Amino acid sequence: MKMEQFKQSEETLIALKSLRKKDKILAKYASSDLNIKDLMPVKKENNLAFSKLTEIIIGQQLSGSAADKIYSRFKDTLNLKHNFRAENLKSLTQLQIRNCGISNSKAKSILALRDKIILEDDFFDELENYSDSTLELELTKLKGIGSWTAKIFMMSHYGRLDIFPETDGTLVKAISLMNYNDDSLISISEKWTPYRTIASRIIWNSYDLGLIK
Repeated sequence: MKMEQFKQSEETLIALKSLRKKDKILAKYASSDLNIKDLMPVKKENNLAFSKLTEIIIGQQLSGSAADKIYSRFKDTLNLKHNFRAENLKSLTQLQIRNCGISNSKAKSILALRDKIILEDDFFDELENYSDSTLELELTKLKGIGSWTAKIFMMSHYGRLDIFPETDGTLVKAISLMNYNDDSLISISEKWTPYRTIASRIIWNSYDLGLIK
């Protein structure tokens, strides 16, 4: 195991121990036999940021399987590689995006993001060192980027450790089934700080596996 992977595994085990101690309900799902390499968020290279944010925009308000299907169709139809860049969409039109099964509003967001990044190719680099709150604020200034999209991007691209996307449909449903004596998702999530990203991933994974029902 490489040193970086070992470090991430150790950090994840520390996080799991903390979460189990703080939240006995979450502890039922935060067992040590989880696939820990999928729980710790990892910062990605910024040349992958544009394609990742485009993928998240396409997946807004869709199930995971539907989002994956449409995103794959988008890449296949336009002959895009996994880590495509804004320049690869330079001649793309709204109609071409719509023909991939993507809504007008999402198409406009993708094109606006493309134009932004072509003009400011260091945009994602500049955001890298911002605090979580400032990073979310800057991302939500982009057309079609709300809190959910920003937070999913912060978790999956910037590797932020303490993010809770409280409007995520799966999290809302799963937590409602976990028998907390609190109706406030924000209040429930506060006990998971500073590992709310990992807690969210535990819940997503457990729900997908049918362990939360």
